[in-house]
Amino acid sequence: MKNYNKYKLITQKGGFTLVELLVSVGVIVVITSVFLINYNQYRKSANLNMATQEIVSNIRRVQNYALASKEDVSGNIPDGGWGIYFDITNNNKLIIFADMNDNGTYDGDGDGDGSDGDEDYELIILPKGIIVKNNWYPVGASMVANQNCDETSLVYKPPVPKVIVTGSTNCSATANTTPNFSNVEIQNTKGEIKIIKFNNFGLIDVE
Repeated sequence: MKNYNKYKLITQKGGFTLVELLVSVGVIVVITSVFLINYNQYRKSANLNMATQEIVSNIRRVQNYALASKEDVSGNIPDGGWGIYFDITNNNKLIIFADMNDNGTYDGDGDGDGSDGDEDYELIILPKGIIVKNNWYPVGASMVANQNCDETSLVYKPPVPKVIVTGSTNCSATANTTPNFSNVEIQNTKGEIKIIKFNNFGLIDVE
């Protein structure tokens, strides 16, 4: 007598049904999507942190240039020392410059090349998605967001080096264009912001 139960058991050991397979694929797709979204958000935050630290490192480099009386591209020691320039209208770059005319502010043409006789020394391009969002200046002891300038020059003048923070003439009406301290906002595409604070004592802080 044939054992039909044997064949029935073998048949029940078959593969996934189409519905089960689709559900499994759907779950995998959802999990992968969530992972990729979280990873991209994390990467943007990490890039902001790295870019901010790189900017701080470049500020320190400018300080060291001033302390070492570094020569500019023409072989001269700049009378006004060395500086770094922030511009929110060209917000994806910074410029290291030699303050040749000793006026405490940047006067180059923005190409980062000083071989044409201007103050440019090095052009620094920020990572993709990272911009200089804002420059804040104080009025008295206050620091209000709408009191800002388009441009900021941070200059270190030897031998101490003396620190000079200078805003552009395109400041809001109440802003101080020669402040004792300044904040520069660095922003990523998520809208996250890091604030680099520096003052005329040479102190640098990041929030």
